[in-house]
Amino acid sequence: MLSWISFQQSSLMLPLAQLRLHRALHPHRFVDPQMVKGWEQQAGQALGCLNDRLSELSDSDWLATAGHPSVADVVVYPYTRLARIGGIDLEVMPAVGKWLQRFESLPNYSPLISGHPELNESTVEML
Repeated sequence: MLSWISFQQSSLMLPLAQLRLHRALHPHRFVDPQMVKGWEQQAGQALGCLNDRLSELSDSDWLATAGHPSVADVVVYPYTRLARIGGIDLEVMPAVGKWLQRFESLPNYSPLISGHPELNESTVEML
């Protein structure tokens, strides 16, 4: 489980956050295209790793546990869910898409912006 928490902090969060920040939240700010290319590559590698792991699991398994989600799923979910608004095509990662749907189907699931599941891929930061 700790390895997935570390993965989120070291590999997943930074490139996805930067792409979302510069493409969706502040699209008019100049960013060196080489930095954007680097973030795209890092995000692709991290999400590819996640997709590979999820592809290995049965339909009842989660990132770090069998039969039920864990804190690993909870920490990896938000930035993965917001990846599309950073310009990442999750359609090419079917296991990630399936995992997101499973996560959002959990009892008592709360969308990223509470009470507004339609904003899961929005650039709205606060209501």
